[in-house]
Amino acid sequence: MLRVVLDTSTVVSGAIRGVSAEIIRLLIEEKEFRVIVSDEIIQEYKEVLNRPSFGFQPDLVGALLDFFKANGLWVVP
Repeated sequence: MLRVVLDTSTVVSGAIRGVSAEIIRLLIEEKEFRVIVSDEIIQEYKEVLNRPSFGFQPDLVGALLDFFKANGLWVVP
């Protein structure tokens, strides 16, 4: 299975729309690849997704983070 590291901007854009949204859909719905995560990556996703400027609903942020935590391939950088 393909393994990838998703840049935070891809995660943010994926929560909004466009090509990045398709990447997130393939990850969550189709399980086309597995995302590599670490404590630092999860913390960065959390910090950026919760910025007021994006206006994401807390339940969306929580669902994305929960998915990454549960399904990610954890590494220690």
